Amino acid sequence: MGIHALVQADADAYDDDKLTYLFLADSTTMGDYDSLLFTPWRFDAALLISGIVTMAAIIYLLILLRAGKFNPRTLAFAAVFYLAFAAALVPVLS
Repeated sequence: MGIHALVQADADAYDDDKLTYLFLADSTTMGDYDSLLFTPWRFDAALLISGIVTMAAIIYLLILLRAGKFNPRTLAFAAVFYLAFAAALVPVLS
């Protein structure tokens, strides 16, 4: 697919699809470091929720390590944070 076809596809696309075409064009024309700089970051509720849940999981794991209670059962409990994240995304994305 040439660059002209990508430009035309982007012009014809809905707003939700434009990000897909941007990443396709990005992956074909730029290197690894350039693509990170030119990515259109979307700071929305989903990103905020994922950041909060990730930080909570990291804090939980650090507390376990410091307390010396890091074992398979307590490690598996960290999955609860990500189940909560998935549940919190349902109303945000629907």
